[in-house]
Amino acid sequence: AFFTLSAMALLVSGGLQLFSNFHTHQAIIVGNQQLIAQEAAQTVSCFIQEKFIVLEAAVGLVNLDEVSRPEQEEVLSSLLGRQPAFRQLAMFNDQGQALALVSRLALGEPRRFSDQLEDIMPGQDLQTGRAISPVSIDPVTSEPLVMMAVPIVDVFGDFRGTLLAEVNLKFMWDLIAQLRVGETGHAYVVDRDGNLIAFGDMARVLRGENVAHLPAVREFIYRPASTRPTWGGNYQGIMGTRVVGTYAPLKTPDWAVVTEIPWTETYQDVIREAVWAGGITLVIATLASLLGVYLAHRLAVPLVNLTRVATQIAGGAVSYTHLTLPTKRIV
Repeated sequence: AFFTLSAMALLVSGGLQLFSNFHTHQAIIVGNQQLIAQEAAQTVSCFIQEKFIVLEAAVGLVNLDEVSRPEQEEVLSSLLGRQPAFRQLAMFNDQGQALALVSRLALGEPRRFSDQLEDIMPGQDLQTGRAISPVSIDPVTSEPLVMMAVPIVDVFGDFRGTLLAEVNLKFMWDLIAQLRVGETGHAYVVDRDGNLIAFGDMARVLRGENVAHLPAVREFIYRPASTRPTWGGNYQGIMGTRVVGTYAPLKTPDWAVVTEIPWTETYQDVIREAVWAGGITLVIATLASLLGVYLAHRLAVPLVNLTRVATQIAGGAVSYTHLTLPTKRIV
């Protein structure tokens, strides 16, 4: 019984150690994933911030509201030539009417820039600062596009118009496609509504798939943008397999990069360690039990034989020949 209890205590101790190692390893995995997601989010965010800075610099260096239309178009054409990500640039007055337009598209294609600004970026307060539209997919080139706008103000700080740029976000698709998340992991970008913006499977992005049901995406949607994300968990991932996932928000724009690694890959070291530790513990427990049985047999058999002899003597066996002695010699 003593050796059996010792073996059970050994098994319980080994199980608790494996459980502790499991949670420690999980925290390390989630931390590494968050670093990968934050790096990708920082890259995307820096790209967006850079385009805003370029637009604001163009507005600050030239009083676009005071020069003629040919001069406005010349400034926009120069800006378009220096920024390959810009597809179209347009200048609007304070009433939202287009004043100047330059485009890389064929003649007659940039019709959307000739409409009212409110129709291009509905619900955006363009007088207070930067504005960015939701991502759209070009029906011809199947490229992701976003509208970015900065206000044009005079020397007194009064609002005089808006400078609008149509920006190609294809680089973001390339970034996400090249992002390495473990050996077989995935990364994707979603907006605040859970719409898929960038993913390795472009067909799912082009379909406008919504993945708000995934726990990592749901956590991003309902968590305030001002809080620091520390979430990571196990769930059914975007590919339908069990994964460990987390996310990192961009803040501007209000998107997030989600990273997922298959559960089996994430915990393969823990599983291997558990198999080895469990095997070793089981072998030790088995040896301890066998040793206990052996020692118990060596100690108990002579005592049982001695007890049998004493019982026979007490029953009236007074001579050596009447005793039923054990076949083994009692030491």
